[in-house]
Amino acid sequence: MRLFALILSSHKFPLEEQAIEETWAREFDDYVFATDETSGLRRIKFSEFDGHPSCMDKRCNGLIWTIDNRRDFDYYFTCDQDTFVNIDALRRFCALQNKNKFAIYGKYKDGHEIGSYAADTTLAYCSGGHGILFNRSVFPMFRERLKYYVDNQDKTNLSFDDVAIGLICRELDIGLNGRESFIDQFHPIENINGITAHYISGDKQREYHEAVLGARKKIQPLYEFSGSGVEKEVYNTILSLIKPGDTIVEFGSGQATTGNLAPYFNMYSVEHDKVWVGKFPYSKYIYAPIVDGWYDADILRRELPKKYDLLIIDGPGNRDDFLKYPDLIPRDIPIVMHDTNRHKEWSLGMRLMQYLGRPVSFYDTSETQNAYGVISGSTV
Repeated sequence: MRLFALILSSHKFPLEEQAIEETWAREFDDYVFATDETSGLRRIKFSEFDGHPSCMDKRCNGLIWTIDNRRDFDYYFTCDQDTFVNIDALRRFCALQNKNKFAIYGKYKDGHEIGSYAADTTLAYCSGGHGILFNRSVFPMFRERLKYYVDNQDKTNLSFDDVAIGLICRELDIGLNGRESFIDQFHPIENINGITAHYISGDKQREYHEAVLGARKKIQPLYEFSGSGVEKEVYNTILSLIKPGDTIVEFGSGQATTGNLAPYFNMYSVEHDKVWVGKFPYSKYIYAPIVDGWYDADILRRELPKKYDLLIIDGPGNRDDFLKYPDLIPRDIPIVMHDTNRHKEWSLGMRLMQYLGRPVSFYDTSETQNAYGVISGSTV
């Protein structure tokens, strides 16, 4: 999943920009400051002015520039220089959304709230300062209408960039979602799923980001390790191979993996059994019935992320048929296989090692009579 950030700023806020660059901005795949003067590659002039009246030019022109010049991202996010972003929570949120849905996400206001658009109290729109998230399907649809509102500010008497986006959503029948996760004030330790906070100073940016980093180091399982799911040793091995915010694909879900990992990672859970689909929050479930002994490969080709960081194999029953579909086998990431005490699962590990040219290690678990295998993410 690739994320781009457009951050409204001004030459008056060098310290705030520095704090953002030292904290959450570097964890986006790319970012640009929309400002009143060009400086280097990441600060681009989109307005002759500074201060609040310049927001219309900066936001709308910046989004038009992004549509034209940054086309290979899954989600596009825009906010202000006093917005804090919990990048882990944002990636988890994005992983649960349908990126083909015509919708935008943010803290939206309507006519009943303080700060709503006085000229049209029926209008709902997302607050720019709290951040607005677009998916790649809906984003290009905004280009021509954004240009209209920039070019006709005098005619429309409109100077609010986020209101312009709200008007475009209404014109194009695009839904608004996600208000509970875009918050005025929160602390990452108190609300690990809060995506943004507004009116955050440079010092607070650093404090909040340190809290996010600290939370990464304190990942705690929420469910017990029991039944046929992976053991705690396997869970700890998985944690050692990735970092929070990474993307995990699992073949076969369960409370030990889905329940304990999905709150902290971008999780895709492949299931052939409808009973397990949607069983645990935060994961994006892919229902793929068994076809010719394994998951429906056509569904996986459509639904799996193009890039991910770890594969867990704990299903289906006939797991070695995975090798029939070489286009679905990841080439350069770690693979964790459960139940390798059974011959077929052990054989799958050996055959994957030969196919990928990467070493495999097998481990017995101390808590059960089970075993698991790990294929490293590097070549031999």
